[in-house]
Amino acid sequence: MAPIGQLLNICSQPLGPPSEFKGEKGLLRKYLNLLNKRNGFYAFESALLFRPGFVQSGLVLDSRTWNDATLWKEAYGTLQPTAFFFAEDIFGNQFGIESGGIVRFDVETGEVEAFSKSLKDWVQLILDDFEFHTGYPIARDWQARNGAMEPGTRLAFRQPLVLGGEICIDNLICWNDLKLMRARGALAQQIKDVPDGSQVIFKYTE
Repeated sequence: MAPIGQLLNICSQPLGPPSEFKGEKGLLRKYLNLLNKRNGFYAFESALLFRPGFVQSGLVLDSRTWNDATLWKEAYGTLQPTAFFFAEDIFGNQFGIESGGIVRFDVETGEVEAFSKSLKDWVQLILDDFEFHTGYPIARDWQARNGAMEPGTRLAFRQPLVLGGEICIDNLICWNDLKLMRARGALAQQIKDVPDGSQVIFKYTE
């Protein structure tokens, strides 16, 4: 079975209504084709979120809304990413489409790295190592202790990894995804020019 078919076989029900998405070309066309099969979904116990292209209502924002430059991207200031983001791992690290392929955006640092050349390759990489690329073990263990995560939320490290935080359940909070992105945008801006070893104060606030 093709990689995309394998992923769809193990993912959740659609997050948005059946829709027919048209237009675009290249990778965006491939993304829309997948949405025509399943309009957004969760996989690996909510560790992977593939955003819908359209929702009538609900807590999960569709990809068009999510990519509005004024929603959270501007919080990254000069680190503001340009990719069109369509999916994310349990911590909100983003997967996005650029002209050269699919990239991964680190939400704590604002760094962008190449991930795959095609959507098919992206799916295959996810399937081959979903524990690493989606954060599945953390998602599973956190929910075993605290219950299922609500739609529109992601996990974050109370003490960010970039500031020496540990990858453990006790260092996690579950929070609204949009608020998390804005907060971590502020963090990325704060640390981008700070020399190694400098003191940085950071906490999540409403």
